[in-house]
Parts: sequence; C-alpha cells; structure tokens
Amino acid sequence: MELTKPSSPWGHETVIPASGVIACGWDQDENVVLISGSGYSMTEPITGSRIHRAYDANTAYDSISEDNLFFTMGKKKLLIILHLYYMTRLCLKWI
Repeated sequence: MELTKPSSPWGHETVIPASGVIACGWDQDENVVLISGSGYSMTEPITGSRIHRAYDANTAYDSISEDNLFFTMGKKKLLIILHLYYMTRLCLKWI
C-alpha cells in the first residue's frame, strides 16, 4: 500500500496542546473547548488560533453540569466528551 497525501479538507493538520485537560467539547461554530484544572479555552480548529482563555478554575468547574454532560459558557451550552474526563496528558490532533 502506498501512502498518499490526503485530499482537501483532510490535508489540514492542527495540533492543540492539552496537558491537564479533564474534558473537551465544541460549540455550535465547531470551535474546540478544552476544560482543565486551571480554567478553560476555546480554539478555532483549522488555524489553531486561540479565541478565548479563562484562567479561573472555580468558574470552569462550576460551569460543568451536574450530570457532567454540558459546559455552560455565557449563554452557550457546550456538549463535552466524557471519555476525556480526568485525563492528565492529551494532545488533540486534527488531520
């Protein structure tokens, strides 16, 4: 089998360092949201540009719903992926 370059849009690659992430998800605009013990961040997945970073851990924990399914940021409700909960080292890579 010969390796070939992926066709568009699969040729894009974005690496988002995510050490200490306890949960992640995305908003309706498909921006990646990472939640950690030091707060949360929102990143545009194609460019890797950080849109927002909040360094308040208490606000991040308080924003997770009691059933651990939703993260509320302002008026937005973001679905988080539970199988990433409590991971200590993670690097998300989109290809």
